[in-house]
Amino acid sequence: MKKHNLTVGKVQHAKSNQVRKNQVIKSTPAKASKVQSHSRINLVVSNGAKPMSFGNYVNDNYHDVRQTLTSAGFKVKETYSTSSVSAGQIISQDVVAGSRVMPTDTTVTFTVSAGSRYVELKDLTGESRSDILDYARSNDLNINFKQGYSSEQKSGYSFDQDPDGGGNVRTGSTVTVTMSRGSDDHTTPPKNFYVKVTIPYKALSTSSSAANDVKIYLYDDTHMIETVYRDIAIMRSTKISLPFQLTGDTKGRYRIVRNGVTIMEKNNITSENATK
Repeated sequence: MKKHNLTVGKVQHAKSNQVRKNQVIKSTPAKASKVQSHSRINLVVSNGAKPMSFGNYVNDNYHDVRQTLTSAGFKVKETYSTSSVSAGQIISQDVVAGSRVMPTDTTVTFTVSAGSRYVELKDLTGESRSDILDYARSNDLNINFKQGYSSEQKSGYSFDQDPDGGGNVRTGSTVTVTMSRGSDDHTTPPKNFYVKVTIPYKALSTSSSAANDVKIYLYDDTHMIETVYRDIAIMRSTKISLPFQLTGDTKGRYRIVRNGVTIMEKNNITSENATK
């Protein structure tokens, strides 16, 4: 301004997500206006960015979000992962939604869906449970285990699957595999009964009204302990009846996980544990 024989008039300060600290946001008269020599120019100077609440961008289009955030001063990075959701859709973010952040000081990394890919499903019959799970992990597949009797396959190995091997399936798909319990040579019918349990509610420190996420796992003639039997949300301590079908000397099991932590587990369940 001295170079053009102008003097500084009134100086005000304001927060700005677009203009760096100590840089001029605007002037009065405005930039490019014709003024007389020695005129006083009023300035609005940036105090830098103001903290803002970071949004939840999961399921939004990555390119749209990137444009919005970079315009606000954020540094944006991305990684890609195969997923059943549409390509370009945000799967997760490493900045917690709702947190207060300074845009110019914040780098956010989004995990973005690269879309689904297809894999040729192998024939899983005759495989052990651990081998099936290893195959599923390496090919981004989910396994739903069932149990059944087979005179042709020894106990602990698979004898059926759905879909059948040889076809193409999307990554993220679920394959149902039936594991052998051995030959059905029992002369007595299976026993069906219920075991009643009370799942305690735990108030979260962040909110006294937040639901608890509860996953229940069962093991009996028809359920595998690795597969979720029920996934529920509870707002108070809740009673639930767990169904069991057991043949011969088979012992049942259950495990209850609340918000990712195992809180209840019982093994060696028989019909003697049935709720009266």
